[in-house]
Amino acid sequence: MRTLKPLAIRSTALVIAAGVMTACGAEGGDVDAGADGGGGNGDSEAAYPDVDLSGTFLTGSSGGVYDALGGGMAGVISEEVPGIRLNPSNPPNISVVIQRITDGAAVLGIMQADAVYRAIEGVGEFDQPYDQVRFVMGLYDNVMSQVVLEDSPLNTCSDVAGQSVGVPSETTQQLVAAVYETCGVSESEIEWVYLTYAEQAAALRDGDIDVGTFTGYPKNATVEELAATAGIKFIETPDEVVDTWNEENPLTAFATIPAGTYPGVDTDERFYAIFANLITSSEVPEDAIYAITKAVTERADDIGQIHPAGESIGLEKIQQYLDDGILDPDYIHAGALRYFEEEGLTIPGA
Repeated sequence: MRTLKPLAIRSTALVIAAGVMTACGAEGGDVDAGADGGGGNGDSEAAYPDVDLSGTFLTGSSGGVYDALGGGMAGVISEEVPGIRLNPSNPPNISVVIQRITDGAAVLGIMQADAVYRAIEGVGEFDQPYDQVRFVMGLYDNVMSQVVLEDSPLNTCSDVAGQSVGVPSETTQQLVAAVYETCGVSESEIEWVYLTYAEQAAALRDGDIDVGTFTGYPKNATVEELAATAGIKFIETPDEVVDTWNEENPLTAFATIPAGTYPGVDTDERFYAIFANLITSSEVPEDAIYAITKAVTERADDIGQIHPAGESIGLEKIQQYLDDGILDPDYIHAGALRYFEEEGLTIPGA
């Protein structure tokens, strides 16, 4: 097994994951792959292995991209694959996902790549190795943001010293804090307030926090509503800070929120990006993850209609993440690898 690439311990996760898992075959044992597949429309290309898997797909913070995308994915998987039943639900917080997956209380989740590797190593916010965590597939590039109301006196990252910043979880807080440290603002100079996306939007309106932390791109419905009704702007980060950050944190490099994504925001904005991936446990049966990978990839157009983030899902994105070292084959679930190989993807080291 290859040594994990070095990762900045301060980098963190925006994580989403799953609920209670059960997996059994027809007689209550391991999932069995039937020779003639499981269903679909009867076409051999659409057939799935015989599987029996049920559980909860924890999506993400209420009102966020993971919430919409995860719910849509759970619905598509449950509709497409006979024998798989996933129920989407918002997690109490995103910091417990890895533990739930490892404990067998999780079926699937969405999590950024750098946090998965820290979990496997047991560093950073993880106090022990979680070596059963596995990637299923790359999904999309998720650009985070720091949002203030349009009339806020805060404009750049250095202005945030002494202010209150909303964050959806401890893991997100650690990464946002690391960006501010690079900007010259220490973690202790900021008051951190833990709120869901929906709660942060309300707190910004009411003046209870100064800055909110949201997914900025693909478009976030909570931010869009706030922009349309109250007016927003994004905290800016100087070029020299961006350059330093990107050099030290390639798995969370800055990326762009295009002009026009939100009402009243007519310039390109930027903040760190995370590489969102579907994750699971090595204990989930191979046939089940094969079927899930197949269903998500082949129904990507439907998922893209649920949320724009789904538009990038597919073999091209998976190959990009493989080529860029975001998906390490040593930590991809065997069922997903099987599907990738069948589809002709190039697996590094294979």
